[in-house]
Amino acid sequence: MKIAFRKVPKTATPFSLNRDEMECSGTFRESGGAVELKMSIKGSFETTCDSCGDEYRQSVDDDLSLRVIDGFYRGDEIDIVEMHGGFMDLDYIFDSEISSYKSDYHYCNKCKEMKE
Repeated sequence: MKIAFRKVPKTATPFSLNRDEMECSGTFRESGGAVELKMSIKGSFETTCDSCGDEYRQSVDDDLSLRVIDGFYRGDEIDIVEMHGGFMDLDYIFDSEISSYKSDYHYCNKCKEMKE
């Protein structure tokens, strides 16, 4: 879902996206020259335990607050997403967050219990 930066309203606008068994919902609004994006990501994905190699489903239930800008960012904030070309792409942001979860280390419940 691409939205032109110039068309982002000042009032919170709801959105919802789905990928496989993952759901992203939240709101976006213009705020101080950027887009304030508040979203919740919930669901699960198939992954492999980094300890034993068994496959299992990893659950996700996370709330995020990001600022999306059109162009390059030259500040100190870390929750900034740079977009280019005049559009904010919510599908791209959602896919990036899913990729981030998948690239993390994952341990199945059996290996978590063994470590404790």
